[in-house]
Amino acid sequence: MSWDYFVTITYKFDVTMKQNQRLMNDLSNYLHSSGEGICVFWVTESAYGKAHTHNHMLVMGPNIYRLIFNFFNKRKLISDKFVRFLKYRKNLGANFYVAKYLGSAYTDYGLINTTLK
Repeated sequence: MSWDYFVTITYKFDVTMKQNQRLMNDLSNYLHSSGEGICVFWVTESAYGKAHTHNHMLVMGPNIYRLIFNFFNKRKLISDKFVRFLKYRKNLGANFYVAKYLGSAYTDYGLINTTLK
């Protein structure tokens, strides 16, 4: 994939894995409704299975920062200091960004791809 950014989102409040799964489903619907060609591979990590989760994402597509920030900000879960967008460095490969999170026992992950019909 031609990812654009690696994103880390830390919530202001405790969000359980189950709540986060609902948020990711809602994010998927939101991104599909945007009409933009977007792809997001997300990994949610929990600290030892506790309620405080955070997300790591590989993202690509136009307006992706605005769309993701607006989605979580509208729900009052984040602010600027809770979101970090880093330019994706292709030479490092996707595994550099997310493999360590996938290996944790307290993770969930998925793919949102609005480019597929």
